[in-house]
Amino acid sequence: QSELPPGAVDEERVQNFAGKWLARSESWLDTLEAHAEHPRLIAIKSQGSCHPRLHHLIEVGKVRALVNVRDPRDVVLALLDAGRRNQRGAFSGINAPADALQRIHKAASVTESWLSTNALIADYDQIAFNTPRFLHRLADYLSLDAPSTEEVRTIRAKADANSGTKNVMRRSRFADAWTLRQA
Repeated sequence: QSELPPGAVDEERVQNFAGKWLARSESWLDTLEAHAEHPRLIAIKSQGSCHPRLHHLIEVGKVRALVNVRDPRDVVLALLDAGRRNQRGAFSGINAPADALQRIHKAASVTESWLSTNALIADYDQIAFNTPRFLHRLADYLSLDAPSTEEVRTIRAKADANSGTKNVMRRSRFADAWTLRQA
């Protein structure tokens, strides 16, 4: 965090996260634009819509954006599971499919605002199940050297080790290997 431009992320966060309110903030956009004049690679996660000014920065190549997408059917199941496991916090109000669908509808409008940009579309299935292809696409988009096969293995192993679900789907891709509860 100490190397990020001041004001680029929420100060109380331990991750590089810019809340929805920052996505609408002119001062945040000023910070990103100023940083783009003397670029270095930083990653900032946001769940906000793409502001027209940010859209322009992406279009002219001053900012690179990555938009994560996932099959909405998978999202419903993940949200329901998170709602069952979390009685407090962001997922606590998700108790039924209708609750999950309501969240998806809100998120879809945010995602839609990013899809008309030159952002890289990152499909969850490709990231999870074809990591080498995704990392090569990402490296190409960021004008970086593609990772070696060994680097991809290391990245994948680290991601698997840090996954809360231990990537059950990745190890057991076929539904007949799952219990009904896992599916």
